[in-house]
Amino acid sequence: MSLKGFFRPVRLRHRTVEGRLVQALERNNIDCVVDVGANEGQTGKALIRGGFKGRIVSFEPVAAAHRDLERAASRAPQWIVAPPMALGERNGDIAVNVSLTHNWSSIKRVHEDTVRLKPKARVVAREQVPLRRLDAVLDEFVAPTERLFVKIDTQGYEGEILRGAAGIVDRIQGFQLELCLTRLYEGEELYRSFLDWMEAHDFELWTVEGASYSVDLGRQTHFDAVFFRRQ
Repeated sequence: MSLKGFFRPVRLRHRTVEGRLVQALERNNIDCVVDVGANEGQTGKALIRGGFKGRIVSFEPVAAAHRDLERAASRAPQWIVAPPMALGERNGDIAVNVSLTHNWSSIKRVHEDTVRLKPKARVVAREQVPLRRLDAVLDEFVAPTERLFVKIDTQGYEGEILRGAAGIVDRIQGFQLELCLTRLYEGEELYRSFLDWMEAHDFELWTVEGASYSVDLGRQTHFDAVFFRRQ
């Protein structure tokens, strides 16, 4: 199968979430996306499908998801995968709670109420993985001249990753974060703290996508927010 067939690029990009994101990346001259919490490669595939021509650097700690991520990235020469590791606010090691469905896996413990509503979030294993600060490992994978956009989707662990990027925030031109309106994981920071962080670091909200609604709760639970540095 060709790369074109595998990623199914689209023409009318503004009609798709990935197309709108790629247009925003192009407008802000982004040439490298750092994909933190890459899971099985959904973001990388979406970026390429949307027409992104720059480099993608993906991080994923869970072993099974990392294997699927490597298979996906092997189809695209501009997409590289870091060795299995978690990113956070210190260097060391840490345990990841692996859920029945990998995209629910997190360093944080999933709430019992979340498991009741989403049985596939149930933890079935724990994996010990290296933990690194983003500002300690970034230079191993990107060049100082690249204009960076950082996507973070780590199931409640986003705050720790931002604090671990303190030394390289000035090099980052934009972020995409999954922000929660209600806590799905124990100790999870909610959307307001991230809006305040972005404001304090001179980033503005650019787009809101991917709203997730829970029928059981009767409310929206989380959404994806894209920020870019103020010009």
